[in-house]
Amino acid sequence: MMLISMTMLAQSSFVPQSWSKSSDENGTVYRQSDGLTLYKHTKSSEHFDVYYGTGYGKTPPDKLTSSNALYVNVSDLLQKAESFFDLYVNQLKFADLSSKTKLNQYKMIICLLHDTGWTATGSGYDNQIGALWVTPSTCHPVGQTIAHEIGHSFQYQVYCDLGGYTGFRQSVGNGSSFWEQTAQWQSVQAYPDQMISQSIGLWQPNHNYAFTHEWQRYQSYWLHYYWTDKWGLDAVGRVWRGGTVSGEDPCQVYMRVFKVSVQDFYKEIYDYASKMVTYDLDAIRSYGKGSIGKYTYNYVDVDDGAIQVAYSSCPQSTGFNVIPLQVPAAGTEIKTMFTALPAGTALAAGDPAQYNNGDKYVAANVTKYNSFSERTRRGFRHGYVALLKDGSRVYQSVDTVYAKGRSSSAVSDTTTFVIPENTERLWFVVSPSPSVYLVHKWDENITNDDQWPYQVKFENTDVVGHIPTVDLSDTSIQPSDVTLDINVGFNASSTEYPGTVYQLTSEQLIAIGKALRIQPADISKKLTTYSTSQAKNTINFVALNPKTNAVVNSNSTANGYGHWFSKTGTVCGWGNDAYVYSEMDANTLAFTIGQYPNHCKNGEVYQLGQGFRYKNNEGKVAVAKLIFHIYIGGVPAGIQTLPLTPPSMEGSIYNLNGQRVSVNSVFSAPSVLPKGVYIVDGKKVWVK
Repeated sequence: MMLISMTMLAQSSFVPQSWSKSSDENGTVYRQSDGLTLYKHTKSSEHFDVYYGTGYGKTPPDKLTSSNALYVNVSDLLQKAESFFDLYVNQLKFADLSSKTKLNQYKMIICLLHDTGWTATGSGYDNQIGALWVTPSTCHPVGQTIAHEIGHSFQYQVYCDLGGYTGFRQSVGNGSSFWEQTAQWQSVQAYPDQMISQSIGLWQPNHNYAFTHEWQRYQSYWLHYYWTDKWGLDAVGRVWRGGTVSGEDPCQVYMRVFKVSVQDFYKEIYDYASKMVTYDLDAIRSYGKGSIGKYTYNYVDVDDGAIQVAYSSCPQSTGFNVIPLQVPAAGTEIKTMFTALPAGTALAAGDPAQYNNGDKYVAANVTKYNSFSERTRRGFRHGYVALLKDGSRVYQSVDTVYAKGRSSSAVSDTTTFVIPENTERLWFVVSPSPSVYLVHKWDENITNDDQWPYQVKFENTDVVGHIPTVDLSDTSIQPSDVTLDINVGFNASSTEYPGTVYQLTSEQLIAIGKALRIQPADISKKLTTYSTSQAKNTINFVALNPKTNAVVNSNSTANGYGHWFSKTGTVCGWGNDAYVYSEMDANTLAFTIGQYPNHCKNGEVYQLGQGFRYKNNEGKVAVAKLIFHIYIGGVPAGIQTLPLTPPSMEGSIYNLNGQRVSVNSVFSAPSVLPKGVYIVDGKKVWVK
C-alpha cells in the first residue's frame, strides 16, 4: 500500500450529516436522505473508506466471482485511489498536507453502488471531505474514469480546505466547464497514453471555441499543459487554490495568480495556439505526433482569390484557427493579406451557417457573424508555423496586435515569411487578441458568443487542397471519374486493430476536386452515407468492387464512414471473414487503415477500394476512387505512387531492365504505361 509521507495525523472516518445510522442482519447501515443505503465500510486504506450498497447483503463485492457484473477488486480500487491521491497532492498540489487541510483529519469516501449500470460522480460531503459514487462497471478495470472522479473529489476539497472563492464553486453562466476540463487533465496525468484518444474527436473541430466553452468541456484541457509547461506541474493546482474574487473564471484567476496582464495573456494564447499546431510541449509532444495539424478549418471562397472564415470556424477570444498551407520551395517568400472584418458582418455567400454543438454540425439559422458588446475591442495576432523534416519547428515570432482599435470597418495588414530549408509542413495561425478579457458564459447558445471574423489571401502559397476559383468557373466542364492508387503499410498484429493513418495530400485533394468540379473543402459538407437514391449536390461515401473498381451497393460496415474487407477485397462485416478495414474522418479526410487481429501476416498484400460518388445539381455522377494497397510488414523500399503533379514534364523513363520507355506526356497521362515497376528520375515507381 502506498503511504503519503507528509500525512500529519491519522485520519478518521467521516460520517456525512445526511446519513442516518441503523443496522440490519448484515451489519451497520447508513441511509442517505435521498434514499441511498450503504453498509459501513469493510475495507479502507490510508486515505479512503469504501462503503458498499446494501444490495450486496452478506457478500461484499470482492467476494463475488470475477465474472459477476457486480464484482469489484476492492484492494485494487484502493491501491489505485492511493496512487491518484499521491499524484494530486504531491505533484499537482491540489491540497497541502503540511498546512490547513481536512485530509489530515478525515478519509475520502468511496460509495460503491450495487447497480449494473454506469454511474461515476465525484464531489464531496458537507464542505468537509471529497467523495465519489461509482458502480462496478466503472471499475472494470479501475483506470481513467476513477482517476477523473477522484479528480473532482480533490476539486471539491479545495474549497473545503480554503473556503472563500477558491475551488470554482460559482457558476459562470449555467455551469463551470473548468471542473470537467481539469478532471480530464488530472486523469490523463495518470494515464498519459489516453490524452489524445480522450479529446481529439471534438477538440479538432471545436478548437476555435473559447477555452472554457461548454461544448468542449471534456476535451479542451490543452491550455492546462501550456500553463504547466510554463510555470511548473503545480500551476493548475495554484489556479484552483488561488481564487479570491467572486465570479472569476479560471483565466482571470490565472492572470492574477501569475501576474499576467490581459495583453500578455492573449500573447500567451497565440503562443499556445502555435505550439498546439504540432503539440510542441514537453509533456505531450511524443503523444501528439499522429495528430499534428489535424484541425478542422472551414472557409468560403470570396472575391479576388481570398477566403473568409466560415461561421462554424470563426475564432472566439481564447480559441484559434490553424490554416494548413501548401509548401513552396525553400527560400520562397510567402505573403498573407489579412483583413479583419467587423463583428456582425454578413456571412460570405455559400457559408452554410452552421456550428458544432459538441456532437455534430447543425444549422445556426443566422445570416451574419455574432455581434456583442466588446466587439470594438478588436485585435488579432497571426503568424506561421513550419515543421521541418527533422521534426524541429520554426515559429514566426509575433509581438504585434493587428487590426486593433474601435473601428467598425474592415482593417487589413500583410505578413511575410521565408520558407526554411527542409520544410515539410506549413500552417498559418490566427488568434484573436482583444484589448479586454472576455469571459465566456455557459448558456448553450452559440449566437451570443464572441466571434472575430476575417478574410485571408495568400501569395506564393495556398490552403492545402484549395483550387483557385477560376479553375472551376467553366460550368460547361462536367464532373469526371478519377482514380488514385495509394500505398500504405504496417506490421501484422495478433492483438491490435489500428495499423496506420493516411492523410490525403494537397495534390490528391486537388486532383479529386478538379475531377469532381468542386472545392475539396466542400467534400465534408456534402458527404452522406451510401444511398441507392442519392440526392443532388451530395457525395456518397462508397466501397468499390476489387476487380472492376465499380461502386458496390453497400452501406458502411465499420465505424462511421468505413468498411471491413475480406482477404480478396470485397466488403464484409467484422468477424471471421474480415482482414482489413478503412475508416475515414469526415472532418480531416484522413483514413485509419487497420487489420483484424491475427488474420494478416507480414509479407502479404491486400487491396481495398473506397471513394466519393458525387452527384451535382444537374444529376451528373462521377466517382473519385481511392485504391489502397496495404503491405503487411511495411511498404517495400523504393515503391512509390506515380506523382500526380511532377515538378517538370521532362526526363526519361526506363523499365527495370534498363531499357528506355518512350511515352509522350507520360506524367499527364500515366495510364498509357503498361502495368509494372519503372524508374522515373532515378526512383522506382509502380504503375497499376
